[in-house]
Amino acid sequence: MSHEASVHVAADSELRPVGDLGRILFLIVGMTIWADVNDYLVTHYHLSKLATFVMRTVVDCGGVVWLGCLRWGKSSLRDLGWRFAHPLRLVLVGLALTTMHVGTVFAAVALFEGGTVVREFAGNVVALSVGQHLFYGFLGVKIAFWEETLFRGDLLRALERRMRVAPVLLASGVIFALYHLHLDDLAEGYRVFLSPGFLVKGFIGAIYAFTVIRTRSLLPVAIAHALSWAIFANN
Repeated sequence: MSHEASVHVAADSELRPVGDLGRILFLIVGMTIWADVNDYLVTHYHLSKLATFVMRTVVDCGGVVWLGCLRWGKSSLRDLGWRFAHPLRLVLVGLALTTMHVGTVFAAVALFEGGTVVREFAGNVVALSVGQHLFYGFLGVKIAFWEETLFRGDLLRALERRMRVAPVLLASGVIFALYHLHLDDLAEGYRVFLSPGFLVKGFIGAIYAFTVIRTRSLLPVAIAHALSWAIFANN
């Protein structure tokens, strides 16, 4: 094999999507249902925060990432996008993406709810203690790890195999927003797809997907994802 052919094969291997779309969508639907089941268990059985965290970590990281993406998908974390070439550049991109994420949330609140609600929202964020920011930041690291592995790692590669960039970004954003809906939200019918929460999640999901396509790394989006949890907590 010639040098040029070897380079082409290596590049193709680097960009080749991993996983099967049906398997990935099965995991996403399963996690959507699991989120409602988890809420039911927490509400009716009064589980502690520690018990809830352990239970969700086992399912999220053990079930989705290890079993669903790595074992079932026959892949590795590196194949899924956990690459760290040029780490300083990736960190800077992640911080810039965090700024965009925070700005998007505040802009959406201002657009859909008005200035008074923006001030209340900002006040709630500022009123959080350092301990709360740290707790939700720690929680955000775990959430960022498994969600980015599944959505911007496994899913994105599968979509890239089937579509051009623009449809990939649209599909990635819509699927990410759909995942964050609760089963009760579907009672609103088509209006739920025009809600601020759905539109913001879809937009951020698309921007995250674009970032991964450009950087070929999950690190920037994981940084932004985790820091957004640290900043906003449960607001």
